[in-house]
Amino acid sequence: MKKLLCSEYDKTERPVRNHNTTVNVTLLMYVKEYYVIEREPSLILSVWLSLSWMDEFLSWDRAEYGLEMLNIDSSELWRPTIQTMDSKPSGTLRKSCRDHECELKHNGNVSCLSPCTFEVHCHSTNVEWPFDVLDCTLYFSSWLEYASQLNMTAQSNVSKQYLKEKTNWQLLSTDVHTHTAMNYDDYPWISFSFALERHMGVYAVVMTPGFMVVVVSLAVLWMHSASPERLYILSVTCLGHYIYLEYIYWHLDYNTNDVPKI
Repeated sequence: MKKLLCSEYDKTERPVRNHNTTVNVTLLMYVKEYYVIEREPSLILSVWLSLSWMDEFLSWDRAEYGLEMLNIDSSELWRPTIQTMDSKPSGTLRKSCRDHECELKHNGNVSCLSPCTFEVHCHSTNVEWPFDVLDCTLYFSSWLEYASQLNMTAQSNVSKQYLKEKTNWQLLSTDVHTHTAMNYDDYPWISFSFALERHMGVYAVVMTPGFMVVVVSLAVLWMHSASPERLYILSVTCLGHYIYLEYIYWHLDYNTNDVPKI
C-alpha cells in the first residue's frame, strides 16, 4: 500500500488537488518537562508536538484493501514549513524535533507526533523578586505558505497530562492564541503562553539567609564596643552581606533595569 500511494507522490507540493484550497494544520502540545534559566531568563521546554492535516493524494478505499491506517516516515510526506519565532535562536521544526513516523488514515488524515525541545525567551520584572512571575511565549509560524495556503489552529490548550513538575518553578497557567489573518498575503502564526512562579520552598531558601544576617547585625549593637568578639562577629556579618548580595546578583536577570524591593 505504501509503495502504491507514494509511486507518483510529490512531497514538495501542497497536498491539495485545487491550488486555491487552504491546508488546515492542527497543533496540539503535550508538555513533558521544563527548566528555567533565571539568568537569561528563558524556559527550556521538552514537549510532544502533534501536527495533523488532510492529504488529498494519500487516501484509499479501506473496504477494497482491508486497511484502516498505516505508519509512514515523515521524510516521505509533505510537511508544513513551520518554524519557531522568538528572540532565541529559531529554526524549523525539523531542527528542533527528532525524526519520527506519522500515522496515515485511509481518508488521507495525517497525524505526526514529534518529541521536541524549544528554548523560549521570558519576560519578568525584578521589583517583586523573589515573588516574581515569568511570562514565556512560544510562537509558531509558516515561512513559505501564506494564510491563503496554510491555516494553523490549536486543537485545545497546552496539555499537562504527562508533565513532570519541577521543584523550583511551578507552571501556573497556559494559553493558546491563534492569529486571524486579515489579508491573503499574511503569514499564519500561533502562540503558546506559559506563566510560572517559584515554589514556596524557594522563598525560604532565598529569604532566610538575609534575615539571619540582619538579626546578627542588630544583636551586635547590644555588645560592648570594646569587646573583641564584637569585631569578630562584625567581620563575619560583613562577609555574609557580601555573599548574600553575590547570590542575589547571580540569580537576577541581567537584561533588566528593575531593582528588587528587598
